Amino acid sequence: MPMEQRKGKGNIVLEAREKLTATGVSSVLGFDETQIEAETASGLLLVRGENLHIDSFDTDTGELMLSGRVDGLVYTERKPKQGFFARILK
Repeated sequence: MPMEQRKGKGNIVLEAREKLTATGVSSVLGFDETQIEAETASGLLLVRGENLHIDSFDTDTGELMLSGRVDGLVYTERKPKQGFFARILK
């Protein structure tokens, strides 16, 4: 899949709250059995639940597949990183 398509908007498919497929994922930033944090074309995606496992993550296609009990999904905007002085002068 061309890089331009991966950077576009992604999709999320949740099946019976047990299997989740997300597209447009550029990286997985962190995970454990209760939360998975992934960077997507639409922002930062947080998946919360129990017994969460990453079944596969294809960096070429941007497809993330996970299983477990999904209790919630949250998208957040990634804030631009600021330097030390920018934080002090606020």
